[in-house]
Amino acid sequence: MDADRRNNLHRALWLARVSSVIMGDIVVRSGQIADPHATGEHLQGLRRCLRETGGSLPLTATSL
Repeated sequence: MDADRRNNLHRALWLARVSSVIMGDIVVRSGQIADPHATGEHLQGLRRCLRETGGSLPLTATSL
């Protein structure tokens, strides 16, 4: 899934079943994801995706 696209995480979770693997691409964005001052719709979408996959959802998440 494109991790920075709106609603892709929710769509992927809806399709997922037990033992599913969800892979996201575009998770680094030239290092901008680590810059708290960097903005933009894609960065906001990516940050939201990372927060949700690392938060309360029943997932195990890793970003490389």
